[in-house]
Amino acid sequence: MNNKLFIKRGAKTIGACAYRDRMDITTVRIPEGVKRIDRGAFCRCMALRDVSLPKSLRIIGEMSFACIGIKEIVIPDGVKVIDERAFAFNHELRSVHIGKGVKHILPGAFSGSSNLENITIDPGNDYYYVQNGCLVEKEEKKLIVACSPYKIPDGVKIIENLAFVFITNCDSITLPASVECINMSSWRIKNFDMCRRLAYGKDNEITVNKPIVIKAPKGSCAEKFAIENNINFEEI
Repeated sequence: MNNKLFIKRGAKTIGACAYRDRMDITTVRIPEGVKRIDRGAFCRCMALRDVSLPKSLRIIGEMSFACIGIKEIVIPDGVKVIDERAFAFNHELRSVHIGKGVKHILPGAFSGSSNLENITIDPGNDYYYVQNGCLVEKEEKKLIVACSPYKIPDGVKIIENLAFVFITNCDSITLPASVECINMSSWRIKNFDMCRRLAYGKDNEITVNKPIVIKAPKGSCAEKFAIENNINFEEI
């Protein structure tokens, strides 16, 4: 099956929930001229594997591409805003490239994408950088999202809301002494919810849900956070 959706030329906006829950779409082609993709436009299009975004695009709305099946996404240079949970819970997502013009990446933009293994960014981007597979906001030194093995670089001060949720492919997360604040979302899913490694038996049945371990220096903010939230802690 290869059901392609071609958005009509002349469109400026793709409306909220316009194609939500469409199980028949595998490919989306969005033409030049579209500037905004609104909330939930392609949410839960679970067969969607291939998305092409135009250079004219400026805003990617909340949950607009949540719960789909893409393996990689390239955010064009013209995009300014990636809204909350825009690409959340894409378990097939492996690679993300952030364009030069992106100024605002809101909490949980890539949350729950537990197989994310490669994040790159245009070297001309003035607002974010990538280090150790971690996407970090420059001004506040705020972690947005991380890749396995989840070793957060020194210098990061804030763990943003929903930076770590539904991680199932590692045993631990390493946080540096520089971390001063770990935000907890007011939404029903919070940082470190469902962070665990699944152990499988010989017939691939789940045998153990192993809790995540936070590794950090003794006396750090991360240690205090782990103790307060009943998360296993290991000193480094």
